[in-house]
Amino acid sequence: MGRIDVYEYDEICGAQWVGRFDNASAETFVSAASPQTPCWDTRSATRPSTAETREVKELHRTEDGQWVRHEWVGVQHSKDGPNRPTKCWYISGEEARQWLLTEGHHDAVEKYFGKPGEARPAVGGRPAIGPKRKVNLSEQTLARVAAYRERNPKGNKTMPEAEALRLLIEAGLDLWEKTAYLKEMEQEGNNQRIADLPVGRTAYTVPWAMFLDPEGRVWLNPEKSISESKSGTVEVRISRGTDGFRVWAPSTFNPRRLLVGVKAAAEGSLPVVRTNFEVPR
Repeated sequence: MGRIDVYEYDEICGAQWVGRFDNASAETFVSAASPQTPCWDTRSATRPSTAETREVKELHRTEDGQWVRHEWVGVQHSKDGPNRPTKCWYISGEEARQWLLTEGHHDAVEKYFGKPGEARPAVGGRPAIGPKRKVNLSEQTLARVAAYRERNPKGNKTMPEAEALRLLIEAGLDLWEKTAYLKEMEQEGNNQRIADLPVGRTAYTVPWAMFLDPEGRVWLNPEKSISESKSGTVEVRISRGTDGFRVWAPSTFNPRRLLVGVKAAAEGSLPVVRTNFEVPR
C-alpha cells in the first residue's frame, strides 16, 4: 500500500493532515472482526456488482514507534471496488494496548507493553503536541468547552479537556487567519494571483489556469487570478501546501481538455501534487 496519510478528525475543522508513515515498514495487526479471506484496498477502482464489501480495521506500529489506527472498506476476491471512505489516525500507547488486548493480540501486548505487573517500556503513540501552557478561563468559557467535549467524544469516552482546548484554539486561529486573508484580498481589489496564495490557504481559479507538460505532470499558471469564492468559470478549487498545490475540479471538468505546454518549472510555473481527477496519459 506504500505511504499512508494520517489525519486528525474534528467536527469544526474536519479531517486535518498531521503526518504519514510507510506501511511497508510498519508492523500491522488486524481486528478479529475483519474478514479473514483476501480483501483488497479498493479506494480507486470500480466495484463489481457481485463482490461483497467488508470493513477492515487495523492497527499499525510504525518504524519510529508510533501507533496508528486504520479503517477502510474493501471488496473480497477482487481488485475492483468503489471509492470507499478510509480513516487513519494516531492513538496513544495505552489505547493501542487496549485495542490489542480486545482483538486478541496478546503476544504483541507482551512484546511492547510487558507482562502484567512488569514495568512497561516506552511505547510511542501520538507525537508530542508541544510545550505546556497555563491560562485562566472564565466559568462561561469552560461551560462552552464542556459542551464541545460532550458533542465530540473519543470513542466511548469524553474528549480530554486539554485536547478540546487545543482543537478549539487551532480552529479559532484558522478562522482568524482566513478572515484576515480575505480582508486583504478585498482591500487589494481582489487582484490576487495564484502565485500570491499563501501556504495553507484555499482559493478558486479558472480551469485553463492548469496545463500539462510533456511528461504528463500538471502545473498552474502563476499569473492567473484567484477568488475567495466560486463563481461562473472560476470553479476550480486550489489549495497551497509546502510541497505544491492540490486541485479539485468540478465533476463536469474534462481532463482531456487540459492545455499541453512546455516544461516550464524554471519559468515560474507552480507544480500540482494532487488532483481529484485522473490525468490523461
